[in-house]
Amino acid sequence: MAVSLDGSIVTTYCDPIDVIKAIRMVDLYSTDGGLLKPSDSTLPDYDELCKRIVVAEKFIDRYTGQSWRPNRESTEIMDINTYWHDINGVRSEYWQQGGYYVPLRSPILPFDPAKGDKIEIRTMDNKFVNISQNGVSETLEADGTGGDGVRPTGNKYLMGAENGTFWFDYQGGKLYLRLGYYLPKQNGLRISYRWGDVSEVPPDISRATALKVGLTLLNEELYLTRLGTGGDLGGSKNDMKRGMQDEINEIIMANRSFTSVFSAYD
Repeated sequence: MAVSLDGSIVTTYCDPIDVIKAIRMVDLYSTDGGLLKPSDSTLPDYDELCKRIVVAEKFIDRYTGQSWRPNRESTEIMDINTYWHDINGVRSEYWQQGGYYVPLRSPILPFDPAKGDKIEIRTMDNKFVNISQNGVSETLEADGTGGDGVRPTGNKYLMGAENGTFWFDYQGGKLYLRLGYYLPKQNGLRISYRWGDVSEVPPDISRATALKVGLTLLNEELYLTRLGTGGDLGGSKNDMKRGMQDEINEIIMANRSFTSVFSAYD
């Protein structure tokens, strides 16, 4: 991780030095042939490289369907889906083990209204009611239950949006809800939440990001005489670019996440 010299940009997946190392950019003014050290006087300067890294991070997130940094979804309107658990092949009754769920981006960061997280339910008169303080804090299994197919005992499931109960499968990326029967389900929920795997950036993701930024330097024909051992790279530039792009594509495919699309009418 790096912070731009003016303090306005924070990079997560790599830093400007990683970009320099990825394309072996030599400092021609160095007496020992060392790598270039980006600063406020290089072209592009340190802060410009930080900006390009942030752009590359968004590219990696978009094409992998994952993110290794905190993200925020604000006032996103979602459909609400119905679910039931099966008991010996028989669908259970709604108020025993059924309810509603909404698929979200994963992994979800711990829900905290103090950090701007919010859940609002649309009522029959087309108003959104905030139920952010009505969540359940127990640790749940991936299916939203206590591990035995049944919600933990002691929770009172109240009818009506203003008293609705909700809980999260943080790793699986689902919001589970207990609501009244007759509330709208299409565009029935408005949510603000945070998501992203903030534990550690995988080394291959860091390298793909650095290569992506390095590729922009090659495309702009910057530092051509500083790459490798210097000299004319006109004949090998395209081969270098193809090799870098192939490696980026391989890393993206290896980390790509495929998610299902759910409908409120399933």
